[in-house]
Amino acid sequence: MAAVSGGSEPTRPVSRPAPGAKRRAPRLRRIRSQATVLVIIGTGGALGALSRYAISLALPTPAGKMPWGVFLINISGALALGFLLTLLVEQFPRSRMARPLMGTGFIGAYTTFSTWMVDTVALVRGGAVATALAYLVLSLVSGLAAVVVGMAAARTLVRARQEMRQESS
Repeated sequence: MAAVSGGSEPTRPVSRPAPGAKRRAPRLRRIRSQATVLVIIGTGGALGALSRYAISLALPTPAGKMPWGVFLINISGALALGFLLTLLVEQFPRSRMARPLMGTGFIGAYTTFSTWMVDTVALVRGGAVATALAYLVLSLVSGLAAVVVGMAAARTLVRARQEMRQESS
């Protein structure tokens, strides 16, 4: 420890933080922040998975038929993701928890690429090759279109809100 002389004051030792002590507080904050994000994603994921399961129960798929429930889930998820991410990125970039909660968590668990693929393979194995191909192409094209529509809807909503604010000013 070093000593500091301060005029008429007696000499007193200066305490210095131990090596690595400065890093503990920021590191602990970072760990807590990451844990919070994981809890947020898990919460959104649980709600998304439950929603997907409820829709799959409401719209069961008979063998060899178009899996409309999964199709509806994936297309509505693509629409919601396009809308949500456009709003978050363009209007609320500082919203730190909305994207993990809704985008990664809810919509990530709600939509299901793997089920889309498994359903397609099951259709092919069941001899419904034309239905499988139609399902594959229809899902891809509709999903891309849904994202574009969601993004456009978000931008239209933002413009309408801005115009309303300008008119009321």
